[in-house]
Amino acid sequence: MGDSTPVSGALGPVSGITFLYFDYLVGARAFFTQILGDRMVVDHGWVAIWQAGPGCFIGAVDAKRSSIPLSSRGGMLVSLNVHDVPAWHERIRGMAQGASQGAPYQVTSITPVTMNDETGDMSFFFKGPEGYDFEIQEFLRAGERKTFLLE
Repeated sequence: MGDSTPVSGALGPVSGITFLYFDYLVGARAFFTQILGDRMVVDHGWVAIWQAGPGCFIGAVDAKRSSIPLSSRGGMLVSLNVHDVPAWHERIRGMAQGASQGAPYQVTSITPVTMNDETGDMSFFFKGPEGYDFEIQEFLRAGERKTFLLE
């Protein structure tokens, strides 16, 4: 087995970007900006990146310009940690109603807010553009709040 020492210092990662691939980039752009309220930090036309939080970024790529093979999509969950899950639930539900009235994105399958005693978090799930799965969650235990909510 290899060395299990965490990489830190100059070699350690300082941020992360999750890239999602879309056939309809216009809808993804509207979703990240209007629904999630993220700030776009890079825009090259065929790829754009939004800052979802400190050191946390989400990128939307035109599927026709993909740098990896796109034989299938799915099998992943984008979880965003927030301070007020019920308020986010109301926001997403309200924006989903607007989306059903002609917005360029889709938000469907919004679940109720649930508490998970085993993991100590509160969350809900929904489907975003092109069927990607999203979770809005809030950790409730002090240790996890410090780690994930930067408290």
